[in-house]
Amino acid sequence: MMAESKAEEILDFLTRTDLELAFGAVRYADEGQSAAITRLLAILIERARDVAQSLSMGFYLSRLPFGTEHVPYLEQILNFGGSMAGEAIQALAAIRGPSIKPTLLELLDREKQDFNFSVNGIAPALAPLLDESDLPRLLDIAVRAVSIQNDEAADAAISDLLARFEPDMLIAAAWSHAGSPLPPNLLSILCGALRQRKDKRSFEILADFVLESHDEAITGLAFRLPEKEDDSTELIGELGLEHVRALWRGRFSAHFGMKPCISSAARDPTSHTKWRRSPVVPKGSNESRFSSASMPT
Repeated sequence: MMAESKAEEILDFLTRTDLELAFGAVRYADEGQSAAITRLLAILIERARDVAQSLSMGFYLSRLPFGTEHVPYLEQILNFGGSMAGEAIQALAAIRGPSIKPTLLELLDREKQDFNFSVNGIAPALAPLLDESDLPRLLDIAVRAVSIQNDEAADAAISDLLARFEPDMLIAAAWSHAGSPLPPNLLSILCGALRQRKDKRSFEILADFVLESHDEAITGLAFRLPEKEDDSTELIGELGLEHVRALWRGRFSAHFGMKPCISSAARDPTSHTKWRRSPVVPKGSNESRFSSASMPT
């Protein structure tokens, strides 16, 4: 065991030369660890106030053995945003447990444009605490997020969280919240959530959205297909000729920023066949989801 005076000397040297290394070293302290962590957090806060940009990287705070005595310091770090705040909120969630959920939801709404804070910090801390009762609040936040044009962070954090809910439950809640048809921007977040799920039902819903000319679903549908062709057979079997036509039309939509070709045949590769849209069939129904109205002889 190192003498206390020597340990103090080393820690003092590290705080002056490499604060990140100091945070790593304190994990192995045998005695006085809590006090050393408090000291490092105070130094981190002081430096972040002066040069927040240079401290934008994380310090692996979530790996440290925090206690309730460190909560005031961690709460101050939240004000700096970025990776540090993301690590601090995960540490706070570990200390407080489920009681922190209202705070996390509030932070998600307020900090949804901060990618590292929201996607890498708030969302992972909040995810295991969610249940069905939180869906209306998440959808409220999603609606506000979609008003922020071209903001990847705002979409990503909420999509990550919505992906934890069963797909039929999620879409039913969205319809109840925003009405039908769903607003295109909200639909984009929902498609992002469905894209992350690996169940067949999510793929089916994305396919239905494509048929309804929701071009936001095309990207999600494509990313849901497995990389190996052999693994795609079952999912591809869910698609019909109507989907091919809808996907082809989607190539020239404003969503993808492409202009249509002059040739009508190029716009519709299946123009020689007439198909009609079958109604979307609820899960569990024995009816066929697609049908052919007529085929050329």
